[in-house]
Amino acid sequence: MLIIRQALRPFARFVDFSGRASRAEFWGFTLLVVVLGLIAVGIELRFALPRLDLALGPLTLPLAVATFVPGLAVQTRRLHDVGLSGWWALITWGPYIASLLYYSGQSSAGLSMMFDPGGMSVMLLLNALQALGAFALISLLFQRGWRGRNAYGDDPCRPVTPLTA
Repeated sequence: MLIIRQALRPFARFVDFSGRASRAEFWGFTLLVVVLGLIAVGIELRFALPRLDLALGPLTLPLAVATFVPGLAVQTRRLHDVGLSGWWALITWGPYIASLLYYSGQSSAGLSMMFDPGGMSVMLLLNALQALGAFALISLLFQRGWRGRNAYGDDPCRPVTPLTA
């Protein structure tokens, strides 16, 4: 029952980017979102529901919208728990945004630039940077948080109460 409470906690603190989040809170929320996403995709595929924007369907799009801000908030708090700024979450967004800017500056010839050696090498480089950033971020999110108080607040696993202070 505790894992369910931890998984749902980011919805209650969905705009709270301050403080700290334990590994149980972050990974419980992540597991919940993945399971709900798999269920939504399964229903969409089973009933051949049409795709909407960004290749998301009528169930997955609202799920993505509903979990985006709580996900960013809990990720920021999780990074705070290991003593880092929430801006470290952008480690995966930088190459993604660069690739969008790069491709938006290309001609309207469609995907032909993908077969150009220069365009392919840029695409591979940006994808590799994004993968490296994702690996680094995931390894940070798996780390044990600081014991006791840090610059971002009290330890979420051992909160300070008047009896223990």
